[in-house]
Amino acid sequence: MRITLARALAVGTAAVAMLALTPAAVPAQAAAPTCDGVWVIVQPDEDSAASASAKCATEYTTGIQALTSAGFKIEQSSGTVSRINTAPTDSDYKTNGGYYWSYWHTTLTTDGALGAWDYYSTGAAQSTPAKGEAEGWLLTKSFTATGPAMTQIPAADSGATAGTTATTSPSPSATAKTASTTTKTAISNAAKYLAQNLPTEDDGAGASAQTILGLAAAGDCSYASTIRSQVAALKQQASAYIKDNPGRAATLAITASAVGEDPTDFGGIDLIQEIANGTDAGTGQVGSSASSFVQSLAIIAYARAGQTIPAAMLTNLTSSQDSTGAFGYSYGGTFYSDYDTTGLAIQALHAAGGQDSVIAKAVAWASAEQNSSGYWPNPYSPVNSTGLLGSALELVGTDTGKATTWMVSQQLKDGGLPGVLNGTDSNRWATQEGLYLLTGTTLATVSIPLNTCSTNSTGTADAVDTLANTGAAAWVGPVGATGLGLVVLGSLLVAARSGRLSRRVSR
Repeated sequence: MRITLARALAVGTAAVAMLALTPAAVPAQAAAPTCDGVWVIVQPDEDSAASASAKCATEYTTGIQALTSAGFKIEQSSGTVSRINTAPTDSDYKTNGGYYWSYWHTTLTTDGALGAWDYYSTGAAQSTPAKGEAEGWLLTKSFTATGPAMTQIPAADSGATAGTTATTSPSPSATAKTASTTTKTAISNAAKYLAQNLPTEDDGAGASAQTILGLAAAGDCSYASTIRSQVAALKQQASAYIKDNPGRAATLAITASAVGEDPTDFGGIDLIQEIANGTDAGTGQVGSSASSFVQSLAIIAYARAGQTIPAAMLTNLTSSQDSTGAFGYSYGGTFYSDYDTTGLAIQALHAAGGQDSVIAKAVAWASAEQNSSGYWPNPYSPVNSTGLLGSALELVGTDTGKATTWMVSQQLKDGGLPGVLNGTDSNRWATQEGLYLLTGTTLATVSIPLNTCSTNSTGTADAVDTLANTGAAAWVGPVGATGLGLVVLGSLLVAARSGRLSRRVSR
């Protein structure tokens, strides 16, 4: 299963459970280490405990300040720490094998013994380290990491000096493995549901794109044959589907990139050029009507294709942010905040880079909107909204463990997720978008390059057959295909808001 930075940045429930063990005993130190501040432990090699070093930070208003105060050199990208000192050599997780700097904290006893590491629920720019405790940084590509291996501050490291001595950390707890297995099972069952309920030609190209992205999120090459067949069908329908609709072109461009296809030559169509053709060069508006959702799709499509994002296109999106931090749409002079649009905007801004302050405002709004049960209370389709917005928050380092737990609780016996709160009928669209949160992927990161999957991958019929095929309809929302016209017909925006599909262009 492919694990990307999104899952890694917010390990959530599984990581919290893994940290329940008491650290292994360590040899007595020659002298108790001292630090008039917080200890910062950095481990650049997950497989080498000896690579961990501890330094004292005397300034620690935030985790970032603590890192630099301790003497570590850092580089940041899109609001996250991408390199500490010289590691990793390639700081782009998309090309370095998925490595990222995970961020932790723990308690510290007077003799320098470190407690169990706890994954931070906020980013290092927002965290507030406490004097007498320890900050931890581990370079990893795993979503089951338990923090740096160091369990004792070496005596030689007292004061503000660096050290390399470390002891091994305990193995993950049984509780953690159970939590991880629960999520993996939910992902597997959701993928099986999608494979059992494939769209027909009558369902349209958008439904094929949804299925492709959902199965890609699962990251399982056993569905490669199914994905390839859907891609082939999508190419045949692409020309008619995207006609005069740059938002749809963006959706297909993202889908193409996700499976390793060239979005500039998808079924003989240059999808990026189609987006450009539908973009106002002066205002940067994508499409004939203003839509922050479509704007975000276009930015993600450009970023995933490795194309330069037009400055006007990006400015058009950032300027649409409400003073509350939300993104949404306007109708009749009134702004309507929207969970889905805000989630996609966060993804787009993260992909564009350099938009930390805009992202921070959106994250603050979204975090305040999440209810005590863990989901975002869209009255019509909270699974979809929680999948899009929750995965976006994971992408930028916000803990979404409660949202993930809620998502798992909504899964039905056939593996699908419902289109309505506590619904009893599975919905393909909801299942696809719920998978983003379960797998820690987003439209900006979901990926299963088909050329890396064996051509013999056939879809594992046995695995698919383990769940009952209920024949659930491929319902796409209360306004169905009509909702797609909303990106053009501004007069329908309010109706779409009540049906949560104001931003849809994929069908």
